[in-house]
Amino acid sequence: MFMNVSSSECVTWLTLGVTESAVVIAGNLISIIVFMKNNHLRKRSLYLVMNLTVADMLAGGIFSAQKFFTVGSHCKFSKFNLGSYGRAVPLYFAIYFLIYLFPLTSLTNIAMISLQQAHATFCPFKHRLIKKWVYGVAIVFVWVLAATLSATLVSLTFFTKPRSHYFYLWQSYNCLCLLVICGSYTSIVVKFCCGARPPHHGAARRQRKLTVTLFIMTVVSLLMWLPYVVTTFVKFTTNSFKSISYQKQLRLNLALIVLFNANSLVNPILYAIRMPDFRRALLSLFRRQQNQMIGHDILLHRFHCKFSKFNLGSYGKAVPLYFAIYFLIYLFPLTSLTNIAMISLQQAHATFCPFKHRVIKKWVYGVAIAFVWVLAATVSATLVSLTFFTKPRSHYFYL
Repeated sequence: MFMNVSSSECVTWLTLGVTESAVVIAGNLISIIVFMKNNHLRKRSLYLVMNLTVADMLAGGIFSAQKFFTVGSHCKFSKFNLGSYGRAVPLYFAIYFLIYLFPLTSLTNIAMISLQQAHATFCPFKHRLIKKWVYGVAIVFVWVLAATLSATLVSLTFFTKPRSHYFYLWQSYNCLCLLVICGSYTSIVVKFCCGARPPHHGAARRQRKLTVTLFIMTVVSLLMWLPYVVTTFVKFTTNSFKSISYQKQLRLNLALIVLFNANSLVNPILYAIRMPDFRRALLSLFRRQQNQMIGHDILLHRFHCKFSKFNLGSYGKAVPLYFAIYFLIYLFPLTSLTNIAMISLQQAHATFCPFKHRVIKKWVYGVAIAFVWVLAATVSATLVSLTFFTKPRSHYFYL
C-alpha cells in the first residue's frame, strides 16, 4: 500500500536525483573525451576501463528516470502504476530494461576487470600478448550478458508472480559477480604477499600500480553499491523492516539509491587521483582549450575591469571548478528556454484537444518537468565539453 509524500519532499528528492545524474554524466563524459583524445591512454589494458566509463555515464543518465519512477510511486503529483497504463506498458518495459541494463553492465565490467588483473598478475607475459580483438569480444560479452539478464529480470517483474523470482535471480547474479571480484583480488593479494618477488622493471611496476588503482576503484564502488543490495536482501527475506514506518523505509530506499548511483561518479575522480597520465591529459585539455571558452560579461571585460583579473590559465588545478561554473551558466538558461518550448506545446495541445487536455494526469507533468531538466543538463554538459575540448569552436556554436 502506497502512502503519499509531501510535494516539497518529492521535489527535493527529484532535484537531488537530477543534479546527481547531471554530475555523473558530465564527469564520465569528460573521462571519455580524455581517453579518446590521448593515444597513450588508449592502451589495451584500459579498454575495459573505458567501457566501464561509458556504462557509468549511461547509468547516470537513466538514473533520473529511476528516481522519477521511485519517487513518483509515492508522491501526490504522481500515481505511477505500471499495470494501469494499458498500451503504454511496452514503454515502461523499455525504461525498466534500461534501468537494469546499465548498472548490471557496470557490475559485470568490474568483475571482468578483476579477471583481467588476475590474469595480468599470474600470467604477465601471456597477458601482454593478448590481441585487441580479445578485449573487443570481452566488451561485447559484457553488454550481451547484461542485456540478456536485464530482459529476463524485467520479464519476471512484469509477467510472473510472486515477485521473488526476479529478486532471487538478481541477487544470485550479484553474489556471482561479488565472488568473482573477491576471488580475483584475493588471489592477487596472496600472489603479491607470498609469491616470488616481482620484477622491478617499468612495465611490471606500471601494471602493479594499475592493479592497485583498479582495486581501490572496485572497493569504493562496492562500498556504495552493497548497502542498497544488502538492504534489499534483508527487506525481502526477513521481517526486520516491519517495525519501521513506511515513510522512513521510503526515505532510506531513496537515500540508498542516491548512494548506489554515486558509485558511477567516483571512478573519474579516482582516475584523476591515481593515474598520472590521465591527470596530465585532463589538465592539458583544460589548458589547451582555455582561450576557446565562451565569454560572458565578467570574462569579456576581464582585461578592462580593475576589480577582475580572471584568467583561467592561472588557476591550475581549480579549472574543474570553472568547468562546473560554465555548466551552471548554460544549464539554467537552457532549462528556461526548454520549459518555454514545453509550455507552448502544452498550450497548443490545450487549444486543439481541449477535452483530452483536461484529463491529463499529474504524473505526465512530472515526466515533462523531469525531461526538461535532464535534456537541459545533457545539452549543457555537451556544450561545455565542446567548448573546452574541441577545435574549431564552431562545433559548440552550431549545437
